[in-house]
Amino acid sequence: MKRIPFLGIVTAFVIAALSAIAPTAQAQTPATVVCHGVYSASHRYPLDSTDPTGQKDTGHYRFCISNPTADQIMRGNDAGLSLQGMPLGPGVLDILSQENATFFYFATRDEYNAYVVQIGLSGYQTKTARCGNTHDSLIFGKKLISAVFDTCQYRSSTETSENPTEAIQHEAGHAFSVAVALKYSTKGPSESMGWLQLVNGDIALQDATWNAKPTQAQKDAYVCTIFGIDKLPSLLEIDLGTPTQPVCNANGQNSYPGNKPPSYILQHEFPYFFTNNGSPFYDEIWANELISAYSQPGGMEIMPSTRFAMSSTFDGRCGTPTYRYYFDKDAPPPQNSQIYVGCGATKPYPIPAQFR
Repeated sequence: MKRIPFLGIVTAFVIAALSAIAPTAQAQTPATVVCHGVYSASHRYPLDSTDPTGQKDTGHYRFCISNPTADQIMRGNDAGLSLQGMPLGPGVLDILSQENATFFYFATRDEYNAYVVQIGLSGYQTKTARCGNTHDSLIFGKKLISAVFDTCQYRSSTETSENPTEAIQHEAGHAFSVAVALKYSTKGPSESMGWLQLVNGDIALQDATWNAKPTQAQKDAYVCTIFGIDKLPSLLEIDLGTPTQPVCNANGQNSYPGNKPPSYILQHEFPYFFTNNGSPFYDEIWANELISAYSQPGGMEIMPSTRFAMSSTFDGRCGTPTYRYYFDKDAPPPQNSQIYVGCGATKPYPIPAQFR
């Protein structure tokens, strides 16, 4: 099984621990990558290393940059703490912990690849991941690894990650679905028919709303509410296939022909998410929904155009409420749940029950 995406006092203590290891760490090359478990006083997963010196490769969040800069320490620290601080149901972290999901912060994709070879997991290497990667294998004792990179590897350049905190939350979305699959020996929710039906149902509702607008001007205005005004893509989004021109310019003019519904624009603006090219069961949407559903605004968004369009498409319908419920309960809402009132009291499409 493989997933390739694209990704107070405790804070001060973790930074201090990471700072302490920098001067004595080995020189870092792709052939010798050293990881250190990140320690926090709470010992809560994934910051559950038992080594307060930060010298050992233990725990479920590990920092893998020798001689890091102060900025890298801060970024790596924030990424780890974001997993601990997201308002998820206790079952989510429990399942990740039970399935031994371990998160890593590397300088680059090359160093991630070198590290997995060092620990005997050469099959976990990737040539396509941009800012992070999640991988597991039953062959190697169900080792579930999620990693983010401080430097993203794009097809034509390498750039400092615009927001590694959002990248690791995206990877956590993948990791949770994989952990569920491992726990129940079945498909994870991101590859379930239920999630496929849910996403398609919300997209169809959005198209129906657009189609019901009586004039072309109203249709275009509705498109701009979905995709935003002058919403420019990030470097990661461009690398994933998003056009550099915004859907709606600063004057609110729709750049697509007036007869193209929102579903058509979603597929052309975000092919990695909304077509079979990147995720036939919308598993990348599942991963990114973790950012949309739980992350607090802050810093430069790693995928601002994608996140805006996904929020417009799923937040007021069935997708996001179902997603939040699943992350709270490790199960979809029951068919008669009040959770579905927000997406249509009469159930605008059959609410799926099978999510694994």
